[in-house]
Formats: sequence, C-alpha cells, structure tokens
Amino acid sequence: MHEGKHYVVTGASSGIGAAFAEQARALGARITALDIAEPGITVDTFHRTDMSSKESIEAAAGRIGGLDALVNCAGVPEGDLPDEQVFAVNFLGLRHLTDLLRPRVADGGSVLNIASIAGHRFHENIGLHTDLLRTEDFDEGAAWYASGRARGIGAYRFSKEAVWMFTFHGAATGLARGVRMNSVCPGLVRTRLLPAFQGAMTPRSIERVREVGGPAEPREIASVMSFLLSPEARLINGHNLVADGGFVASIMTGP
Repeated sequence: MHEGKHYVVTGASSGIGAAFAEQARALGARITALDIAEPGITVDTFHRTDMSSKESIEAAAGRIGGLDALVNCAGVPEGDLPDEQVFAVNFLGLRHLTDLLRPRVADGGSVLNIASIAGHRFHENIGLHTDLLRTEDFDEGAAWYASGRARGIGAYRFSKEAVWMFTFHGAATGLARGVRMNSVCPGLVRTRLLPAFQGAMTPRSIERVREVGGPAEPREIASVMSFLLSPEARLINGHNLVADGGFVASIMTGP
C-alpha cells in the first residue's frame, strides 16, 4: 500500500501523526516530517516547522519536491495558547501548506486532513465558513478571524469545522488529476492532548466515550488513514470520515 510512496506528514513528532508516519514507513513509504519539535521516531527528512507561521510554512514547502500525499496531522487544543494561534495551527497553516504543496502531489495522490468530531456541527456556522473560505491566503484568513466574526465559538471547534468545510471544497480542486482530499475525524485519542480534551468534556460525555470503546489508540486512527490513502478508497473524495466508535451517533440519537 505504501511501498515507494513519499508522504509529507505534519505533526509527525507525536500522537496520530507519529503513529501514521511510523506505520507507513514500516510498510515502505518515505516520510518527510514537518513539526515544531524533532520526531522521536525514525523519518527520512525533517523540517522544523511552526504551523502558525506563514513564513515557516513557506520555508518548509520550498524544500519539498514531489510527493504522493500530504497528511495534515498538526493540531493544538484550546487552553494554553491564544485563540488566534489555535486557529492558525489547526486551519490557516493547514490550508496554506495544502495550497502550496497540492500542485506537487502526483496524479492519483491525496491530501488527508486530521479534523475532529468537534467539527461535526459545522452546518450551524456554514455562513461564516463560506465567508472564511473566500479569504485568499494566510494573512487574509488571520485578519478575518481577528475581526471577531467567529466570536463566541470555541477556537478549537471553529477551526475543526473549518477543516470539514475545506475538505468539502478541496475535493473538487484535484479532480482533473485524480488528487483526492478527505479528512479523518477522531473522537478522543490516547495522546498527550487527551487530558486537555477530557477537561473540556462533561462527566456524561466522558462516560459515553468509554461506552463506545474509547479513547482510541493513535495506531487505530493511523489504520483508517492508510485506508483512505489506498487505491481501494479511490471513490472516496470530499469525505469527513468519523472514527469515534459511534460517539457522535450516540449523542445525536440517544439520551
């Protein structure tokens, strides 16, 4: 599945990104890792990159040639960082890197984003997201967010909703060359960010996560990612695949 492929993976130093990079490399892929921290796993190339900085992203992109897939895993939670930085890492940086590298993705390749079930209510803010997607670049998107248009919506939730919408819109961009764009939307995953996410949840929600078999292990999400990158998934494009054991379904249909 991965033999001979070149994958650029953001957020490859920990969590889901590290699990995917390690899994794919073991199966023959060449991994270029982009992260603010040096990976603790073996990769083929590493570019230290701050995904909240347009200049850092552009510097990294300038050192990358052709690739078979861009795998956008970098993400941060709310709490310790300013909302503007959370939004920049989770959406603006992801979009900017994608815009720079998508033309270099080989025909039949993929862009794969890690979104979140936190974005599943994107339709409640669809007007805002439509307006946001009209911004042309990183700086204009940052100015749009700084204007307060999304005030009152959590930065993490809004950024992940934006990834859902970007995935829908991006699916059509690569049709002529067969370059697909999809997202995986995990629930709780056992990474270093788990305590921050649990701290924002109600006790009932945490109990429900356990009821549906979570939190997930990073390798489990990596396996879903591998499927979406495979030839067997060629008809899946513009899809936000929820991988949460049924958590969203249970809160939408149950007590």
